[in-house]
Amino acid sequence: MIAQTIIKLCRAVQQQGGRALLVGGWVRDFVQVPAAGLTLLFQSFAYKHGVPSDADMVLDCRFLPNPHWVEDLRPLTGLDEPVRRYVLDQAVTGAFLGHLSQLFGLLVPAFVAEGKTYLTIAFGCTGGRHRSVAVAEQVGRMLSSLGVEPQVSHRDLDQ
Repeated sequence: MIAQTIIKLCRAVQQQGGRALLVGGWVRDFVQVPAAGLTLLFQSFAYKHGVPSDADMVLDCRFLPNPHWVEDLRPLTGLDEPVRRYVLDQAVTGAFLGHLSQLFGLLVPAFVAEGKTYLTIAFGCTGGRHRSVAVAEQVGRMLSSLGVEPQVSHRDLDQ
């Protein structure tokens, strides 16, 4: 039954113009899957202001090193290159982004195959100004390279 579901998923991905490689009964890779009809929003937020009520999925970035504790970076945001580099150059961030790439490679085509038209993925950190902003922007860039044009917004950037 699981193998039949995976085969159906591969076919759905192929019908959407993507490629799925089936190896030993498991989907190994998704490449360039257009999200036709899917509006994808990545939103950063601050946990101290609450989780966005309309988020379909919430990912916690508070495990990443916090630029807030670096005096020169504190007044900046994840949109500024020094903060962006500080967050993205961490080994743990690279591993996190790698896993997210695989996860979204699976989820986006599956949501498209299910007919979902809108998907909001929220990235949170303590203040919503540094880590979650840098990660949401980077994930948006990653998906753009796969042919998906997500929207990226920052709910608590100015608070």
